[in-house]
Amino acid sequence: MRVKERKDKTQQGVQHRPLRRFVYRVLMALIRVFIKLLFGLRVRNRVNVPLRGGVIIAPNHPTYLDPLFIGAALPRYVSFVAKRLVFRIPVLRTFLWLDESIPIREFSADVGAIRKCIRRLKAGDAVVIFPEGTRSNYGHLRPGLPGVALIAMLSGAPIIPCAIVNAYPAWRLSAPLPRPHWRVEVRFGEPINVEQCHGDKRDAILDDVTRRLMHIIRQLGEDEL
Repeated sequence: MRVKERKDKTQQGVQHRPLRRFVYRVLMALIRVFIKLLFGLRVRNRVNVPLRGGVIIAPNHPTYLDPLFIGAALPRYVSFVAKRLVFRIPVLRTFLWLDESIPIREFSADVGAIRKCIRRLKAGDAVVIFPEGTRSNYGHLRPGLPGVALIAMLSGAPIIPCAIVNAYPAWRLSAPLPRPHWRVEVRFGEPINVEQCHGDKRDAILDDVTRRLMHIIRQLGEDEL
């Protein structure tokens, strides 16, 4: 019975996908105007993000507004990997449904979420995964976790490093609300392909990919992260 229910939900999700994506694009067009007016959003090297095909976008995570900054910076439909806790917030639940976000458990290897990411990437979707695993403290870059590298290895999708710059002053950790009129910039790096990384064993390759990813993000931030 449970298997049948899951199949029914999957079929319903596929049927609703065109509507979801249409509403997402309309909503994101409005959000893009809002973000540009409030934060003067600028985008560098958008050309590094392919318009089609499975790709992982891996940004730093200084504020709660980061999904809006990334969504506004890109013309293509993107989905996010988000903590399960976020799906319980009514205000965010609709947006998470529209962009087909993937819930993930914290502090554990969530095999189900990893499989969903791989399926979506192999289907040609763009998936945003924050390699730090959570919001950073005071805008400083945390060490990267190996999840992004693992999903890239298993799916064959390239990783696009991304730096969200000057966002933390717009919404500091202690502030209840964001402060507008900060010049936020989203910068995309060149793709990382796991096949080009070195190591005799899987763990060594994952470490190499993760170190390279975080190094590029820091470089994109020009030492501001």
